[in-house]
Amino acid sequence: MKPPTDSNMPIRDMGGNWPRSDEEKANCFAIHLEKVFQPNLPKNNFKLSILPNTAKESLEPLMTSPSEITGIIKELNPKKSPGHDKISPKMLIELPIIAVEVLSLLFNAILSFGYYPISWKKSQIILIDKPGKDLTQPSSYRPISLLPCLSKIFEKLLLSKMTPFLHENNIIPTHQFGFREKHSTIEQVNRITNEIRKAFEHREYCSAIFLDVAQAFDKVWHEGLLYKIKNILPSELYKTLESYLKNRKFMVKVGDFISDERQIRAGVPQGSVLGPTLYIIYTADLPTANNVLDLRLASQLS
Repeated sequence: MKPPTDSNMPIRDMGGNWPRSDEEKANCFAIHLEKVFQPNLPKNNFKLSILPNTAKESLEPLMTSPSEITGIIKELNPKKSPGHDKISPKMLIELPIIAVEVLSLLFNAILSFGYYPISWKKSQIILIDKPGKDLTQPSSYRPISLLPCLSKIFEKLLLSKMTPFLHENNIIPTHQFGFREKHSTIEQVNRITNEIRKAFEHREYCSAIFLDVAQAFDKVWHEGLLYKIKNILPSELYKTLESYLKNRKFMVKVGDFISDERQIRAGVPQGSVLGPTLYIIYTADLPTANNVLDLRLASQLS
C-alpha cells in the first residue's frame, strides 16, 4: 500500500474554495465522505420488512476459547497502525494469558448478546490518492479505515464462525476470485485468455464487457445485505453482524488533525477484515447468462 497522502495535498471543496489548514482539509474530506456513505435507495416504496425472512436458530452456542484467540493474535502484523484507541498490534501480541482469557469472556459475551461495542464501530480514515485522478477533487482519494485492533481480532473470529455457513449454502460464487484463498488475478486472466484462444481456433467471435464498480465497498446497502444473510446465519451471528453494521461512525485524519465524528449509513469499511467477504455476499446474486464466462475479482466484473 502507498503511504497516506500528506497534508500538502491541494484539494477544492464543493464551493470551489481551497482548504489550507489540516483542519479545513480534514473537514472537507469528512463532508464529502459522509455523502458517499449513503445508500442508493430504491425509487419505489419497497420495504424489506414485508418479506418473510427469519434468522436460523443455532443448535449449539457459538463460543470461542483463549487458544483460538491466541492463534488469531499471533497472526497480527506488529507494524500495522492502530485505530483511534491507540492499542497497537504489538501491544496485543505481548498480552499475558490471563488477559487473553478476559478477551475470551468478552468475545463470548458479544456473541451471546449480539451487541457490538460502540467504540469498535468508530474508524479513523486516512486518504490514499488514486492513480491518474484529479487530486484537487476529494473523490480522487480512497478512504482507508484504521479500526481498533481488538475489533479486527473479533472480526477474524466472526468470519471464521460465518464461513462454514456460507460454504454450506453455496453463497460465494465459484467465479468470484477476489479475497479468497488459493484464488488470484492470474487465474482469471488465464481463463479469459483461454476463452479468446478457443474462439480464434474455431474462427468465432469473442466479445467481452469489463466493469469496475465505482465506490463499491462504500455503497453497500446495509438492510439489503442483512436481508440476504438472515436465513443463512444462526441468530447469534446475524444479530452480532447487524450490530456491527449499524450506527457506525468515522473521523478523517489529515496531518495531525482529526475531524469530528460523522455517521456512516452505507458501505463496509475498506481496511476491515469482514468488509471484502460482506461485499462478495452482497453481490453474489448478480444475474448471469447462459453460454457466458462470468469472471469476478471483488468489484471488477467481466
